Amino acid sequence: MSTPGGRRGARRILVRIETAPSGRVALQTAAEIAARLDAELVGLFVEDADLYSLARLPFAHEIGLASGTRRALNLEAMQRQLGALAEQARRTMEEIASRGPLRWTFRTARGSMHAELAAAAGEADLVITRAAGVEWSALKFTERPPVFVLQDGDSSRLTLVTLCEPAPDPAGLAATVAALARGARSAVDLIGLAAGPEQARAWMAELREELDRQGCEQEVRMRCADIAEALVAMLRALRPRPGASK
Repeated sequence: MSTPGGRRGARRILVRIETAPSGRVALQTAAEIAARLDAELVGLFVEDADLYSLARLPFAHEIGLASGTRRALNLEAMQRQLGALAEQARRTMEEIASRGPLRWTFRTARGSMHAELAAAAGEADLVITRAAGVEWSALKFTERPPVFVLQDGDSSRLTLVTLCEPAPDPAGLAATVAALARGARSAVDLIGLAAGPEQARAWMAELREELDRQGCEQEVRMRCADIAEALVAMLRALRPRPGASK
């Protein structure tokens, strides 16, 4: 991706595809961001190994949402259901991607949800995830690329989470932040997770210089968390309050 000053930002963006309505919103937002950054969008659907383990239990049953019928849950039935959900996810991604020029790839993986996402994140330049629960996804992926946390699916609220040690190249990250900020309607929050505050401050100062050099006019609020619990507290504080305007 070409950017002001010849810097290169995100080339590959990863998003986990969920079949719930909130997952579709996240996918739409991820597609918009990928188009804005001229990056390839990689959609990942994970067949959770825990569900297969559950299906192997002799006492496992499921209840149909529409019929209310209770029936035995077995491995073959679970494979069919997850296969159907994966195909549904692929069609959804194809539909959204077809609305505009977008390079995209869909893949499925079977295994631990956390492990598969972490492995896929290792091949990406940016991960897009919904803020949910205790923001476990952000905590899991900060060892790899920066994580863009969606606040209730709102792409105008830009929150990036990254490690400061070892830190991503400030020039490359600045290109991504500057491009994302152009589409944001509020200040950008960048949270770094670091054990050494001195190194974190030096890295953030370099990043701010790069942002100025690349002409980023949007306000970028940088802060540093020294432990995972502090990072979770910061992410929770950024959630929109009930009834608050966005």
